[in-house]
Amino acid sequence: MNILVIGGSGLFGGKTVLHLLQDKEISHVVSMDVVPPKMWIMESYNDYTDKFDFIYGDVSQIEDILNATKLYSIDRVVNLAFILPGDVETNPRLSVKVNQLGMCNVFEAARLMDISRVVYASSEGVYGPQYEYGEREVTEDDVLHPQSAYAIAKQLSEILAAQYAEK
Repeated sequence: MNILVIGGSGLFGGKTVLHLLQDKEISHVVSMDVVPPKMWIMESYNDYTDKFDFIYGDVSQIEDILNATKLYSIDRVVNLAFILPGDVETNPRLSVKVNQLGMCNVFEAARLMDISRVVYASSEGVYGPQYEYGEREVTEDDVLHPQSAYAIAKQLSEILAAQYAEK
């Protein structure tokens, strides 16, 4: 199994790549990002150089995703490329390109390339603030009530996932 991790140079991406590299059932892990992994992350991959590649790619460019999936015969995609809450407000255009268009590009590329599994990280932010629920824990059965651009982007990703799953 060959896995493409988009956003693989970030904190979650780097740890995800390392975990996947350690899995004996996975043949190859490709990290795609607009920045290379930091040196300390690369050092953690030293024992897996035969099954790891980094490629430059931008999630907002569907061609980058399609090229990576073709070049490495990708079977599965993990998308962790997302602009975080603090940066969404300071650069809204970039956040739309990465968070909304990027996620849609991942699902569309998976559809076009017949990739059966896409994994992405949602956020509890889609449920709104904790004070709306009192002391109880929020569950996945609760109604979504996002109150930030970041949380709305995560909700849109969930809607897109459902639509593409139907396809």
